[in-house]
Amino acid sequence: MKFGDALKTTLDRFKLTAKDLTDLANSLTQSRLSRFLNGGSIGTDGLEKIWNALDDEALGFMLRLLLADRKLKVVPGKECSVYEQVERLTPSETAELLDALAKKMRAKEQVKAEAEAEEKQKQKQILIRT
Repeated sequence: MKFGDALKTTLDRFKLTAKDLTDLANSLTQSRLSRFLNGGSIGTDGLEKIWNALDDEALGFMLRLLLADRKLKVVPGKECSVYEQVERLTPSETAELLDALAKKMRAKEQVKAEAEAEEKQKQKQILIRT
């Protein structure tokens, strides 16, 4: 994913316009931003202005888009929702997650069944003593 495309998606997600961003970004012109959003270059100073203009949540979102496109794992400082984490899983990771959940559920059921059996055994011993 190109930086400009990631920025477009970020602006859409956070309901920001290009004008909103240029108002926040010190001395970044609308025409320069427009060229960037349409595939042109912006230079490192322009990227830095965008970086500084976006709040932490929007910047984090944009960076996750760029990293996800490169198949890099993100360890965010702010926890993502389970839904967001699941959405980023590959099919093989999804299968692994489902397998782990199934094993956890089976183990819980086993512990519950063992506890019930133990309780029944205690009840039998009580009845035998009386």
